[in-house]
This record gives sequence, structure tokens and C-alpha cells, in this order.
Amino acid sequence: MARTASHSLHARFLLPLLVGGIIAAAAGAWVTYTTTIGHFTDQLLQRAMQLASALNHSTILGDDGTRIQHVVREIAGDMPEVQLIVIATRDSRKVIASSVSGWNNRPIDQLPNSHLRQEMVDALEHGRFGPHIDEDSHSLSYIAPLQPLSPGRGVHLRPANGFGPMSGRTIGWSGDAVAGAAAAVMRSPQMPFPRRYRGAILIQLSQRGMEQAVASILGRLFTAVLGGVMITMMIAYLLLNRQVITPLNALRLAMDRQSSGDASARAPVRIYDEIGDVAVRFNSMLDTLGDRESALTENSALLETTFENMSQGIAVHDSDLKLVAFNRRYIEIGGYPPNLIRLGLPYEDIIRFNTERGAYGHDDDLGVEQQINRRMMSARRGEALRDERGGPNGTILSIRRDPLPDGGLVVTLADITDRKRAEGQMLKAKEEAELADRAKTDFLANMSHELRTPLNAVIGFSEVIKEGMFGPVGNAKYIEYANGIHESGTHLLALINDILDLSKVEAGKADLDEEAVDVHKVIRSCMTLLSERAESGAVKLIADVPAALPTLLADERKLKQILVNLLSNAVKFTDPGGTVTVKSWARPESGFIIQVIDSGIGMALDDIPKALEPFTQVDSKLDRKYEGTGLGLPLTKSLIELHSGSFDLQSKIGIGTTATVRFPAERVGAAVAEMPRPAETLSTA
Repeated sequence: MARTASHSLHARFLLPLLVGGIIAAAAGAWVTYTTTIGHFTDQLLQRAMQLASALNHSTILGDDGTRIQHVVREIAGDMPEVQLIVIATRDSRKVIASSVSGWNNRPIDQLPNSHLRQEMVDALEHGRFGPHIDEDSHSLSYIAPLQPLSPGRGVHLRPANGFGPMSGRTIGWSGDAVAGAAAAVMRSPQMPFPRRYRGAILIQLSQRGMEQAVASILGRLFTAVLGGVMITMMIAYLLLNRQVITPLNALRLAMDRQSSGDASARAPVRIYDEIGDVAVRFNSMLDTLGDRESALTENSALLETTFENMSQGIAVHDSDLKLVAFNRRYIEIGGYPPNLIRLGLPYEDIIRFNTERGAYGHDDDLGVEQQINRRMMSARRGEALRDERGGPNGTILSIRRDPLPDGGLVVTLADITDRKRAEGQMLKAKEEAELADRAKTDFLANMSHELRTPLNAVIGFSEVIKEGMFGPVGNAKYIEYANGIHESGTHLLALINDILDLSKVEAGKADLDEEAVDVHKVIRSCMTLLSERAESGAVKLIADVPAALPTLLADERKLKQILVNLLSNAVKFTDPGGTVTVKSWARPESGFIIQVIDSGIGMALDDIPKALEPFTQVDSKLDRKYEGTGLGLPLTKSLIELHSGSFDLQSKIGIGTTATVRFPAERVGAAVAEMPRPAETLSTA
């Protein structure tokens, strides 16, 4: 694979570059060759003009025909491309000098070449000078005038444009390239010549001479261009191989080592160019991947350890519902044979195993296959499952089946036997506690009723003795005992009434006799009832109630019981010289509020919940200062909640206690329809 890639790089990059360079060199040489033809043709024409000028100069220097013939023969002998030179005079119309020895002193009209003869006649008679092409011999002829000039002056013939008749023209190369070049010269504008001339000079250049000159020069040019291109391509190849191929091969080798499992393989970096930058980034990528692979390996090991040590059994199925992962607890909790659960196991086989062993129960209306199909259809639809069923060895299993985003599902098994047993025990204990509480409530209600009747008799008879209704008592001690019996009986009756009321509320048997209650009257009545106790304890009772206080929808007897309990506690726990204040107001947003504020001993924040528990007192010592049963505040709270209200107790040791009773806004009625009363402070002091 690597060798093919390397060869492919040579074939796709280096070889096309080399071949393209050769083709470009050949094309350049070819274009140079074709464009040079016109240049060399122009140069040959210039040479013919220079020869004509030299011959013209020689002719002017003297009229010695022998001397002129000698000059012509030397020129023809030294220049192989000169095929013919003819010099004729206009007056004699004879050839005075020629490169052909038989033509000397021969009349023009006797020349053997008819074409050449016609050209000389046109030049001598009509002054038609310039280049001419011979179609038969493909030779270039040039006829120049023989001019009479003063001695000592040379003749320099130049093209009219200063560059020659072939300047700026491109001659296409062909087999008869010389003929084509001469034809192009002949189509160029004729050069102007002077009217005075003595004769004509004809110079004919051969095709072979031009071909040899052009081929020699272009051959050297082609060789030089091709050699330069080859050297350039070789240098480019060496540089490319060193700077590109070798680093890429090193990078490929590092990749091959990585693919074979050598995680330590890295690409060498020789030069920090583009390929070097690729190698650096490749190495950095490998380092990053190595770090991530290490972290992934650690996380995978951690997840596997966690997965295997979970208390729940877990099985994961893919989108085809085949088992792809499971832990040891899944086999243990599910009670599956070890040889059954394996990777790739279809979910249907697990369903079939559970169905055949009766794990899902027995449905007489459905056969085994129907039960399996129904459960498989539910799994294929991706439906979640929550189920509890019996497991092996009398266990109870919780089964959860949840769909996965890719179409698979995850099944979780949990052994909830202990939890179910604990729930059963808790339910049994709750039922037993409810039965005991109900029995206690019934007992207290029955006992309270049974005790109330004899207590009423005791209280009544003690009051008859105390008042001496049937005559005087013989001894004053009996009167004292009768008072004690009366007070104790009254206290015991109040205690029994509280127990009975609390029992009714807890049993849900307490009813409300609701009516529009004048809270002003209830507050005055309760303060009057407790005024004697407040006076005996030197406690000041104050009622701070506005005159425009609306009525309250409530049970008046239970409302009095609430206020009496709160005022009684406040007076009991307030030292002499202290105050107990009753406040009340009503607002649509807050409802009907009654507050009892005392400046008593207070209690700690942690003791408030204890004070609201039945038969509980904050001071629980046997020698406690304040006596009581601990039923006042719990009964008060129950009666307030029976009115859908709320009870709040705020207290601080040494500062006092504030008890707030809040009735809902829907219990607020209209103002009391009686004579207006100013806001006043009612006091027992």
C-alpha cells in the first residue's frame, strides 16, 4: 500500500512535470525555429544587398571587366550559398561579370535561363529592382541597380523602413521554407531606387545554403534549450525529492507504524516548512489522542468496575434487541443459568425463558407464544416498563425497562425483598398504631363521659355543703373540706372536658356550630372570666381592639375556649407586675387576626414544638414551678385548625410570648350592627 502511494506520487507529479518540461522545450524550440526562418531569410537578403553594394562599389571604382569578374569569382567561391552573380550594363545590354564563366560578355537576350533573362531585361529597361523568388529552383534572387557615383563614395543600400523588407513578419515553416520566405519577401512593398543607374546587379542565393545556415543555428539553439530544460528538471526533481518526497515518506512511515500498533511512532521534523508544520501537527494530534486514549482507558476501566459492582442487575440491548452488555448481578438477581446469558443473545430468548418458567404468571387466555409476541411487540415499540414480580427463592424483583435513543433498550433488575418486607412491617405497625390511637381516643372519650357524671354529683353535693343549703354544718372544718372538694372536682371536670374535646378533634368527630360572632363581646367575656386570677397574680389585662371590628364566622364556644386557654397560659407564666395584652384586627388580604401578648418568662425557640405536643410541658421536672396537664396549647391549636385557621407562637426567654391566631379572610363578616364604640383600652388594673 505504501509503495503504491509513493509510485503514484512520482507518476502523478514528477513524471508529468518532466514530460511537460520536455514538451515545453520542444514547443519552444519549434516556435523559435519557425520564427527564425523569416529572420534568417531577412539576414540573407541583407547579405545579398551588402554583396550588391560591394559589387556596385567595385564597379564604380573602375570599368575593368577582368577585375570585376575576379571579384565576382572570389565572392562566389567564399560563400557557398551564393548560387549566381550577374552584372550587366544598361547601355551595352551585355554581361560584364558573372560567377558563371561562360556568361561573360554575353548579351542579355542570349542568356540560357529565360526566367533570369526576363528579370534582367525588366531591370535594365524598366528599372524593376528588388528580391524575387524562383518557383522552380526555390532560390532567392535580388536585383540591385548599378549606379554611377563619384569616385570615393561608397554605396550603402538600406530598406526604406530601416529594418529590412522581412522585418515584423512571421514565415511559417514547411518543406519549401525557403520558397515561402522568398515569396513573402516578394509580397512586401518594393524598395525605392534612384532613377539614374548604369545597369543591374543580380545575386541569387541557393536553397541549400539557406537550409544549412538555418539548420546549423537552430540545431545549436534546440540543443541548448533542451539541455537547459533537462538540467532544470533534474534540479527540480532532486529538490522535490529532498524537500517533499523524503519528508512525506517519513510521515507515511510514521503513519504505517501507528496503524501497526506502535503508539510511540512520531514523524521526524527536519525543516519547519509546510510539510514540517504538517508533521508537527500530526505529532501533536498523536499526543492528544494518546492522552485521550489513556483517559478513555481509565474511564472505561472505572465504568466497567462500577458496572460490575452495582447492586442492580443491568442488561443493555441494541436496536436489533440483541444483548450487548450485562453485569454479574443481572444473572444473579434474575436467576438465569450462566450458560444462557451471553453477548448477542436475542431479547426474545430471555422473554421465552421467563415465560416458560412462569415468571410473568399464568394467563389461561393466552398461550406461551402469544405472551412472548405481546411482550416483544411492546419492546419493539420502545415502550417503558415498570413491573414487580416474584423472583427465584422467594425474592421480589423490581423490573425497569427504558428505551434508548438509538432504538435499543436497557433493563434494570433490583432485589426489593427487604424493602417490601420493611414496607409490610411499617404498614402493619401503622395499622396497629392507628388501632391503638383509635382505642385510646375511644377509651378517653368513654372514660371522660363516665367520669363526668359522678364528678358533677361530687361538685354539686360539695357546693350544697359549702353553701349550707340544708342548714348549718356543725364543724367549720367540714366547710373547708367542702370547698377543697368543690375546687378539685371543678379542676378535674375542666381537665376531663379538655381531654374529651381533644379526643373528638383527633378522632374527627368535633363539629362546629358556626355563627357571626361579635369578637368584642368574646374578648370582654374571657377577660372578665380571668380577671380574678390576674388580680391574684398582680397581672394587668389589657384589650386593645378597634371599634370598627367586623364579626367572625366561628363557633363562639370554641372561640371562647381558644381565648381562655391563651389568656390562662399568659397569666400563669407572667410574673407579678407584668401585662397581658389582647389585640385583634381584620383585613381582606390577611384575614381575621387575634393576638395574645404577654411579658412573661418566655421560652426557648427549641421548646416551642414541645409546648404544642399533648401532655407535654417545657418544664418537666417533678418540682416544677408551674403546674398543668399540657393540654391547653395542643387543644387550642386543634380548635384553630378546625376553623381552617393557623396558629403561630413566638417567644424569647425573659422577654415574653406572642400567640397569633389567624382565621382565613372568607370568615370575616360585616361590621357589628350596634352603637359605635371608640377604640379603648380595657384593663383589670
